[in-house]
Amino acid sequence: MLVRLTRAARDLVAGLRYGYPPCCVLNYAFDSILGLPAGLNRGEKVDSETGTYVPCQFHKRVQHSLSSTESMQLLNSGFSVEHLAPEDTVETRVNGRVVSRVRVPKGLDALFLSQVRFRD
Repeated sequence: MLVRLTRAARDLVAGLRYGYPPCCVLNYAFDSILGLPAGLNRGEKVDSETGTYVPCQFHKRVQHSLSSTESMQLLNSGFSVEHLAPEDTVETRVNGRVVSRVRVPKGLDALFLSQVRFRD
């Protein structure tokens, strides 16, 4: 618990220093204390001025937040998981070439799961 509190305090100071919205920084720090995967839960937000950050419940891009149980099940699945917002685009590349592209429709969220297997 002490490690989570220390990490949350560090993230709080860093988030405010970077200029992220205070409500988003506080929500992220609270999730950090509880051990919740905030980025997966609410989706990341890309801002041209401040960069990429995890938004609060008010500023989130996704329509439906995932519960902590859903988030943990996805994280423990062995897949790389990303919570996509409406109108996000996902590309699949093979050897640097785009082989498929999917755009999330307006009004919907999507979960992108990918699994990478390395061969010896």
